[in-house]
Amino acid sequence: MVAMDGLSVQLTLTVLTGLVSFFFMRLYRVRSHVRSLQKKGLPMPPHSFLFGHLRFVASILSTLPPHIHGVYIADQIRQKYPDLDTAFYLDIWPMGQPHLMLIKPDLTYQLTQANQLPKFPGLRRFLTPLAGEHNLVTMEGPAWKRWRSIFNPGFSASHISSLVPGMVDKVEVFKKKLTKLARTGELFHLEEMILNLTIDIIGGAVMDHDFQSQSKYNDMVTALRNQLTWSTTGIEISFLIKINFLRPFVHRYNTWRMNRYLYPRVKGRYSSILEQEGNPSKSVIDLALKAYQAENPSADSIPVAFLEVAIAQIKLFIFAGHDTTSSSTIFTFDLLARHPEVLARLRAEHDTIFGPNPSEVGSRLTTAPQLLNQLPYTLAVIKEALRIYPVVAALRVGQPGFSLVTEDGQQFPTEDCIIVGDHYGVHHNPAVWPQAETFIPERWIVDEGDPLYPAKNAWRPFERGPRNCIGTELAMTEIKIILAMTVRSFDIVDAYEEFDALKNNPKGMNVNGQRTYMVRGAGAGHPSDGYPCKVALRQ
Repeated sequence: MVAMDGLSVQLTLTVLTGLVSFFFMRLYRVRSHVRSLQKKGLPMPPHSFLFGHLRFVASILSTLPPHIHGVYIADQIRQKYPDLDTAFYLDIWPMGQPHLMLIKPDLTYQLTQANQLPKFPGLRRFLTPLAGEHNLVTMEGPAWKRWRSIFNPGFSASHISSLVPGMVDKVEVFKKKLTKLARTGELFHLEEMILNLTIDIIGGAVMDHDFQSQSKYNDMVTALRNQLTWSTTGIEISFLIKINFLRPFVHRYNTWRMNRYLYPRVKGRYSSILEQEGNPSKSVIDLALKAYQAENPSADSIPVAFLEVAIAQIKLFIFAGHDTTSSSTIFTFDLLARHPEVLARLRAEHDTIFGPNPSEVGSRLTTAPQLLNQLPYTLAVIKEALRIYPVVAALRVGQPGFSLVTEDGQQFPTEDCIIVGDHYGVHHNPAVWPQAETFIPERWIVDEGDPLYPAKNAWRPFERGPRNCIGTELAMTEIKIILAMTVRSFDIVDAYEEFDALKNNPKGMNVNGQRTYMVRGAGAGHPSDGYPCKVALRQ
């Protein structure tokens, strides 16, 4: 027994020694690699051979509110070191590979438009429990091209226009809820309401189905949101998050709940298409199923393989279509409330296009969706809000021998790096945008040559290139409709001061002087504290 105990101790010590040796060997390799880049004159903050940039990043984070979204870090570093206004390296090992942060549009263009570097594997890890292995975000090569071509027609401008009446119906429900809250005068969190609204809109657009999230419990929606809260990218700092042994079981259960809800409905859509040949398609999935039926006219059912991929895309579209759009809508409301002169001009445009009675906007859009194309200032407001608050970033994996090159010829090797096309960093870079921190919708309607005119490839909330967001047109249409149907009827203002007093939150929780900032959420950046606010009816 004593001999066995001694053997166990020896084995344990051997394993620990091996792990410690591996750790320090890897530490030496990573730090040496970054130091070699530094010796070549490549930009980065001050680097420690022992800690890399971990202590530096920690010092940046210590000045920011907890749960802040990671998209702020590059811009905060640029503010501390103004010369780092193009790209720079961050060594955060062992929390992750060294990062190459890009905050100039010419470099982000090379990352996602001129070249197609592999996507960050953590994205697959995050999305697979939600949408499965075969989703459009993580697909590559011929498979991606095929499925993108199948779903592209469902997200075309002409098809989105045909969905406007259904979107209007969902916003009418939202307006009734705002009216009730205006009469009570109570503090509420706008994020939950907008999430329910946008998921109902995307449900109608994608599968001609009303989840009724604004009025009652829906198990599919609950499972999807719960799945997101349990999904990880693998680079989380918290050790407890990394080792949570319950995660696989929760993922399986939520997947079962979502599939139980979606599979019979998609099969029913296909049966309906077979029975009603010639009827106009009402949703994105209808167009995809019709495309399959046209290629396989004798098929009386959907093959399991096709059905699984179709379901994967539905989950992806529902997630992406409601998560990012809800945040962008809230940030637009917030910026309008903080800039009354912009709000007044927006309302004046709506008076001109829709007439003086705000209650008639819905009916007018239902009969004439093309009116949305006559709102240049509204579009400018939305684009500027998305510039101020881009809720996502682009992550790619660096490749041996591949470098990004600046306009003056400086090369940034990408090997052994995660490359971050930091949209927030690009959008707030004063070397790219005049008055970068100021909300100026007019920059989107000035003529080329004007100092405010946006630089090429500098606006990237939906990314650019062949892998851009397929739902861009749908998201922009949703936000236009929501604004058109609400801004002349309601005044929505934040209630952070009252909320902080109720929660006994410390003062000064802001980013760049703003209490409304992006926090880490299940997917995109979300408004801090769910955006506590109050609403009043306009006379």
